[in-house]
Amino acid sequence: MPLATKTPDSPSRPPAVSAADRRERRLQRIQAALYLVAVAAVFVSGYQLTLRHAARLPARPDTAVWLDAWVPLWPWSVVPYCSLDLVYLAAFFICSEPQALRRLSLRLLAVQGVAFVCFWLLPFHMRRAVPEVPGLPAHLYQWLGLFDQPGNLLPSLHIAVLGVLWCTLLPHVPPRFRKPWHAWAVAVGVSALTTWQHQVPDVLAGGLLAWLVVRASPPGRPRG
Repeated sequence: MPLATKTPDSPSRPPAVSAADRRERRLQRIQAALYLVAVAAVFVSGYQLTLRHAARLPARPDTAVWLDAWVPLWPWSVVPYCSLDLVYLAAFFICSEPQALRRLSLRLLAVQGVAFVCFWLLPFHMRRAVPEVPGLPAHLYQWLGLFDQPGNLLPSLHIAVLGVLWCTLLPHVPPRFRKPWHAWAVAVGVSALTTWQHQVPDVLAGGLLAWLVVRASPPGRPRG
């Protein structure tokens, strides 16, 4: 009986993506875009509404404490500060599965809603102004000024959103990129102070808000 000859293995090819899989991925992207538009619309409208409400008030207190006198202005820290906007947009397409997308959206809506109520009831005003800075930071500060004003301070919605995105996206970050992910989050958190966009009480309150919201909405257990 002749021995069977073993043919060399053919090079492995990635499995073909079926039409149903492509259609499902396209629907997930559309759903992610719709969630993004809805949550971002709440963010923009609520933020502008509270700013206009505060602008009509005659005198508004500041949130500065003695620690804020020691916080330096680092103009280039506005780069990581603004990078949170890009991660905000990308998060909806990273968490594209329905359960993860709903959890992300509900967490963001929760921190936004609580922050807007605080902004309405406690309309603080930033009295420390950012001096003129050169180069790229100047353009980024100008871009911030188109949307933001020296109000809506406590809690820091920037820090609250950072906390939600940091925790929610962490399971999607490959292990080898976890340290850069944590370093980026720390840089954004520090930049809220060193850009002079927020003060110490704002940052602490924003971090507390994010922690409470994430604690109140833990990831769902897999069904068995």
